[in-house]
Amino acid sequence: MKVAVVGSRKRKDEAARVAIVALVNALPAGSVVVSGKCEGPDQWAAAAARARGLEVLEFEPDLSGCKQRFEYTKRYYERNQRVVDACDRVAAFVAPDRKGGTEDTIRRAEKAGKPVDLH
Repeated sequence: MKVAVVGSRKRKDEAARVAIVALVNALPAGSVVVSGKCEGPDQWAAAAARARGLEVLEFEPDLSGCKQRFEYTKRYYERNQRVVDACDRVAAFVAPDRKGGTEDTIRRAEKAGKPVDLH
């Protein structure tokens, strides 16, 4: 099973970190954690997976040549699609304002028919 664990960079709270570690520790042996490699939830999930000896797939946006904000946004959204394409389900740690890249990933996963668990 490939699980994308994604979350808002605004989620820097200890409760989220503890929940992410618990989620990763509860995954079946042989699971793969998929990450967008952002600060906070993405990195916590990757670290917890590595600590368990699970495989981690990390996707970073290609920001080369970007000069304007819309170009950066487009590249991050392309990265989000790669995360969704690589996983079977998504665990999303959302921000209170429900804005940003995590929400884009949720929409993409739902459109692809992949289960999304909100935290």
